[in-house]
Amino acid sequence: MSLSINDAQVFSAALKKARKKKHLTQAQCAELPDHSVSFQKDLERCRCSPSIENFYHICRTLDNPQMTVSFRTTMTEPALHIRSF
Repeated sequence: MSLSINDAQVFSAALKKARKKKHLTQAQCAELPDHSVSFQKDLERCRCSPSIENFYHICRTLDNPQMTVSFRTTMTEPALHIRSF
């Protein structure tokens, strides 16, 4: 399962912001969760979205408290919502 388009856009911006805050290059950031530089670039450009598993792995690896994730409590809410501060 991948992120929705809206969540992927929010994630892309938050990922880039978190990487820059830690003063990491895209190559250095890609090494942390052990994925390719091209995948890192695609994530930041919103050309692809991570699986839910990779999403959590990236957030944990970057230790990013700026992103919050919430799951729906009713059927009328989105299944997953990502908010960047």
